[in-house]
Amino acid sequence: MNLPSIFPTVAAIFSLPIIKLALTTATSNTWKNGSLSLPSLNVTSLDIPPDRRFRINQVYSDEAIAKDDCLVVGFWLMAQLATKEWSSNITLAGGPRLANFPRVSIDVAPQQPLSELPIRYAIWGLKLAMLDLLARDRFVESIYELYWDHLTVGTIYIQPSRNIQASTPPQDYDVKVSNQNLSAPFSLDQPINIAIQPIPGAQPINPRDIWITMFESQERLAYPEAYLIPTTDFQMGPFLPSSNAFVSLDPLHGPDLPRLFPPFLHVSTVCHALMLLAVWMCLNNRFSDFGFTISVSDTLVGSGRLSEVRTLSSGLASNVSTS
Repeated sequence: MNLPSIFPTVAAIFSLPIIKLALTTATSNTWKNGSLSLPSLNVTSLDIPPDRRFRINQVYSDEAIAKDDCLVVGFWLMAQLATKEWSSNITLAGGPRLANFPRVSIDVAPQQPLSELPIRYAIWGLKLAMLDLLARDRFVESIYELYWDHLTVGTIYIQPSRNIQASTPPQDYDVKVSNQNLSAPFSLDQPINIAIQPIPGAQPINPRDIWITMFESQERLAYPEAYLIPTTDFQMGPFLPSSNAFVSLDPLHGPDLPRLFPPFLHVSTVCHALMLLAVWMCLNNRFSDFGFTISVSDTLVGSGRLSEVRTLSSGLASNVSTS
């Protein structure tokens, strides 16, 4: 790829409203007479304070890449990082191999001579890169340089997949799709299953708005510990004035609900569920209102809905889907 020199274009997409979650840990649960005694809830914000010292520069080539493959692989890579410790570092991160989206590869690497890249920089960079491509609506081979306080700290490479043996082979995922159901073994002993629930009278939603919500949500889910358990229903989005899409989730466990035993809807479970939803929407080209349930090892742990905020005056015309 013949790319020009880096030019100083700054992507400043840091509109981060505050969303509150009540969270508790699974490891501190105690059992009394068949019921769950929950510890005091630690009210934690999913808001990540924007730091203006972080920015990206981007360079594009003229070689087109597959849009859906780019978005899904980028989203899955971001989600993989989101389930790790927020303050940890990585040496190299490559996008997963997905049978249905094989045409794009994405790699994140620290800038030499640095040997590691903070995960939060990789997550911020991936989100900004994907939102930049969505805003341009022109998906091409790209390089994004990550800067922290004017120092180059890492690079994101987005390119067509080629038959090149990587030094760190990407992880293969076997996503099983059957009609309205998807499942993937994100952990060896607890496969996660998503079942789509059609909504009567569902209206189309601009795919760009849905992807904005998905990437913004995944960024916020990266901040709390992956093993934390949301104990109340919550909503992620809308995040930007130009996008009205949101995801609402209802954990089906807690002190006032019938099922008080694990498995539970951990933060990491939500990350994985969104990964499967991204696959389903792209495979079916279905960008509209729908409900879904989340099961872990065949145990129902949560339900949710993807929709958008609509005004009475907006009408159906403003919600026409574009792909």
